[in-house]
Amino acid sequence: MQISIKIKKIVSTKKQKEEREFALKEKEVEISIKEREAALEIKKQESLIELEKQKLENGKNNNSF
Repeated sequence: MQISIKIKKIVSTKKQKEEREFALKEKEVEISIKEREAALEIKKQESLIELEKQKLENGKNNNSF
């Protein structure tokens, strides 16, 4: 009886540990995805800024003629 209870407890503890590890990995993946999305958004914003700079430069060049 006592051995059976100990085995069940060990199995339960192992299962809980696996569930926690899975949850942690899931969060890591989620964070990684958010980091990539943020990096893409930054690149997008940088591209828009560069386009605006080019438009301003072109406008200055056109006004000087």
